[in-house]
Amino acid sequence: MRWRRRGPVASAPWPLAPPTPSSPARCAPCPTPTRTAPGASSCPSTAQFRTVFPADLPTAQTRLLAAEQRPVDAAAFSATTTAAAWRTIPTWALIARQDRALGADLERFEGQRASAHTVEINNSHAAMISHPAAVPGLVLSAARSTDY
Repeated sequence: MRWRRRGPVASAPWPLAPPTPSSPARCAPCPTPTRTAPGASSCPSTAQFRTVFPADLPTAQTRLLAAEQRPVDAAAFSATTTAAAWRTIPTWALIARQDRALGADLERFEGQRASAHTVEINNSHAAMISHPAAVPGLVLSAARSTDY
């Protein structure tokens, strides 16, 4: 693992838009949404789920995760917030180098924008399952570094 502290947001020349994943996830409308949402719901097709989300997990575990996956509300990609916590408090980010759901470039962009302390590991989007020691390590580091 490699720890880095990013520079201040104001000094970095940010692109007009964040980078897009090199191999973006293709989502399809979910046949049976598990909740009512204001926007359309989408999720990776069952055939693409393993490639997009938990590519570094065993196939049997991937099938279980695919069956339990909740759809994404499309509004999540266009909704805006009135305040971003990362502007006023220290932030930590886990960068998944093999993430095909968001993409490592997008995760790095978001980490840089938030001036986050970052950890990069070689894993898919499902880091909390495939590399379970990395996530609590990041959380504990954050807890030890703050007054909370």
